[in-house]
Amino acid sequence: MSDDMNDVLRNPTKEILDSGGMSLMMSIRASKSVDTVFALQAAGYDAFFIDLEHGGLTMYEAGQLATMGVAVGVTAFVRLPGHNAMAAAQALDAGAWGVIVPHLQTPEEARMMADACMYPPMGHRSASSTVPYFRYRNWPTAPSRARVNDQTMLICQIETEQGIENAEAIAAVDGVAMLLLGANDLTADMGIPGEYGHERHVNAVGRMINGAKKAGKHAGIAGVGSPELMKTFYDMGARLFSLGTDTGAFVNSAKSQAAVAQKMAG
Repeated sequence: MSDDMNDVLRNPTKEILDSGGMSLMMSIRASKSVDTVFALQAAGYDAFFIDLEHGGLTMYEAGQLATMGVAVGVTAFVRLPGHNAMAAAQALDAGAWGVIVPHLQTPEEARMMADACMYPPMGHRSASSTVPYFRYRNWPTAPSRARVNDQTMLICQIETEQGIENAEAIAAVDGVAMLLLGANDLTADMGIPGEYGHERHVNAVGRMINGAKKAGKHAGIAGVGSPELMKTFYDMGARLFSLGTDTGAFVNSAKSQAAVAQKMAG
């Protein structure tokens, strides 16, 4: 293993995004086995998030998956169950390179979460000597914490019209790395549930992406399965795309294989 701290303390997804590349992510809601991380890598994903908002996994299980992500070079994020500073710190200490905060609507909420996610002087995250991505090595304190702050991604999920209105101000908060669209809840909040191609929704997403870009931050898309819409948002400047869930991928693959067998039987 390299003795260069920057070679060890690295977030592969952030490197891709910072270089202008596209990142692919999947939501993990049910899979507990670390084999899942290898499968995602084989499928071409560079990131995944463990969903503690809607899924049934525990923080311990999230940590096991995140630690395997560190080992194989696939970035793990944790979507928190809410605006919970303690849960954010636990997820990061468990090995995640970032957290997704759902239903974030104001810069004040973003500042509170940034304070929990960043080591001093950027925030007040408590230090631990057993974080998996440190590889249990004794790195110099000040430079290693500065490096972790640089690599940690606080992802603010924008899921309401208020969040869209405040997108640029949220993105401008020191410590925020990305704005992530939550299309299902945003269309519901707008009174057009599920109408992802609706002009109002597309325009709102454009405002979110522009707000992120103006603040020099990244923009991501979740909850949009249409290739045409994803291309539209890519052309607007979004570079991270969350493509479905572990359970959805299993069902789709299983249905496809079952259909082939059923066709043989007539």
